[in-house]
Amino acid sequence: MPKFFRLKQPLGPSFAADAEDTALTKHLLTDVGHFEIPSYGITPWPDASLFTGIDSFQRKKKLDVDSIMLPGGPTEKALNEEFAQTTMPDLTRALQRQGIDTRNSDVKPAILIPDGFFRRERNPICPTPWPDDKCDEQLENDLRRCSQIARGNHQLYRICQQSAMERYAACIAKRPLPPLYEG
Repeated sequence: MPKFFRLKQPLGPSFAADAEDTALTKHLLTDVGHFEIPSYGITPWPDASLFTGIDSFQRKKKLDVDSIMLPGGPTEKALNEEFAQTTMPDLTRALQRQGIDTRNSDVKPAILIPDGFFRRERNPICPTPWPDDKCDEQLENDLRRCSQIARGNHQLYRICQQSAMERYAACIAKRPLPPLYEG
């Protein structure tokens, strides 16, 4: 199972938070249905909504409900697993719509987030040649736009996020980008 993110430092109400850890955790919790995007959007600062989302996720996964995520800890591991189960099928469908054969066991989606917010590392199982930074930048901009237009509407965010992934797959495959779904 791929790790989509690794915390750089503990995340909790009494810890000094890393901005990338905070923003990525909020995005991932939104994707798995445990973070309602506040009216001011997703920020890199920890807030009550983040800790409510962590508590909700921990409760669902029957983990200790303590509002804390530790690097390599049970909450981080469970969030990686939940995100993979929720998002990997969407990305696989997006790749297939772009004509990329995902039935080969050597082919895996190219969006791994090993060291933080949309950072990438060379992945020998990437299905296409290494994309230039414009694809990563496009994905970041699309997901930022999805957060802005969804404004707490989880269903709209998921549909927009899926279309952002389709655009990312098209960019990697060097095909024309489909439109971003904006409701």
